Amino acid sequence: KQYLAKTKVILGGVGTTFWQQVFGESWASQAIHLFPISENYHIHNKGYKNTIFYRPTAEQELKVPCEYVIKKQVKDKIAIFYESGFAGNSLFELLVKILTEYGVEPVISARYTAGTVEIDRALTNILQAAPNAIFCLSKPRPTYKFIKYAVDKGQTSILFVGMSPLLSIQNLLKNARGIDLVTTSIVPPETSALQIAERFRAFAGAEFRANRKTSFYLESFLYTELLYWAVEKKPEVVAHPELLVEYFEHIKNVNFYGMPLSFDPATRTLARKLWIVPKADAGASWLEINL
Repeated sequence: KQYLAKTKVILGGVGTTFWQQVFGESWASQAIHLFPISENYHIHNKGYKNTIFYRPTAEQELKVPCEYVIKKQVKDKIAIFYESGFAGNSLFELLVKILTEYGVEPVISARYTAGTVEIDRALTNILQAAPNAIFCLSKPRPTYKFIKYAVDKGQTSILFVGMSPLLSIQNLLKNARGIDLVTTSIVPPETSALQIAERFRAFAGAEFRANRKTSFYLESFLYTELLYWAVEKKPEVVAHPELLVEYFEHIKNVNFYGMPLSFDPATRTLARKLWIVPKADAGASWLEINL
């Protein structure tokens, strides 16, 4: 708090909800927050004029796996596993809305208590409905336990689907249970030929690569590169950081090391591309989607 009292510029790291809890709504709404990576996507709609998102909205991110599951994988008996509370309920309601647009009604939904890994009752209820796909709108630890227990019960043919925060457990599930969790990713695979991935590989080096198992490193690298780029293009932001917001608000149809950027004033986000990750450790199979 002592350090942050001297600045109101936050780069990536965590979401705006965290800053609300630490400093209060007033501070959070005035802070210059660049590229928050919180799972609390509803914050996109709160109208923070000093926040610039890179990540797409929840609706954009959820529509992509919905189309993949329903049209590509031909799964229509869909269950929803989600976390109780405002963020989880919001994602659940949004997913139901999107599925309805595709003419699909969930066969069942079940939630677990926020901040816990108490998934047993939710798993029992969901498996009784015999779904062929389960959307997990949940945190990594309870999701891992949920899928592990489902596989232990012989449910290996169900398609498990999640959003980008669950990419962190994809390899773990594959190695421990031999199951593929389908997720989204905000950035390309590290092995991509896109220039942003090439720059990251050159930056990370062999020593760091040995310990890296998540795309969040590349995502953080992208955000830092965006900040460097803005400072280089507009040096006065060093003395007047509030100009950073104005700079990113004027980004239209820019190719940033292979990543298309275009600021959307309605959602305050820059991303125009994301990826479906259908399997662990298979960068070549990632599906690139234009938003």
